[in-house]
Amino acid sequence: KDMNTLYNGNEMNESSISSIIKTKSGNVLFAQIVNNIMQINNSKTTLIKNMHLNNSSLATFDNLVYVGSWGNGLIVLDDTTEIANIKFPSLLSNDVHAVFKDSKNRLWVGNEKGVSRGNDIHSLHPFSSSKIKSQITCIYELKNGSICLGGNDGMYIIQNDKISRITSQNPNVFFKRIRAFYEDAKGKIWIGSYGGGLYCYDQKRLISINAIRNVKLPDDIFTLC
Repeated sequence: KDMNTLYNGNEMNESSISSIIKTKSGNVLFAQIVNNIMQINNSKTTLIKNMHLNNSSLATFDNLVYVGSWGNGLIVLDDTTEIANIKFPSLLSNDVHAVFKDSKNRLWVGNEKGVSRGNDIHSLHPFSSSKIKSQITCIYELKNGSICLGGNDGMYIIQNDKISRITSQNPNVFFKRIRAFYEDAKGKIWIGSYGGGLYCYDQKRLISINAIRNVKLPDDIFTLC
């Protein structure tokens, strides 16, 4: 297959991209770290909106686009029109790294100091701030409805609002800076990290794949699918 490099010096003024999403209408959007939200169409890029801020993440649910930012909270767009800007105290930090909608239609927003949850953007509030206090960068729902949270302090699993923190029993294993989750057909949870490589959580046992002999995976794994 052919691979094309997309770059437009006038609008794509940098090569760093924080997120890529596909909207319900089929549009492929991506956010540059600084300012711009772009659309890809027929191998060409078009400027959709200049956010005038630093973008951290993108997500889309119910025909709305959720833009996580560095320092400016969560911005919600209807097409290109801003309809909401969620900040402290609905979020414990205005640095927003992840937005997720679960099977119960609840919104989860991961930020620099934990996670917020609500039935909609207007009811968002910090969730279990006494237990989850650090940066949350990825959110994932398991087949049984449990929610996985990952970030700089490792991994949490939330089932019926009961929080379990997953840690390694091996002090030599660096289980921090979680960036991605994937549950396979057998129910094993695969976990990508920044600095620690790939892990597998199965039957309440955490295994470092990078620590297995002759495994040559990179230490930085940001996406899994």
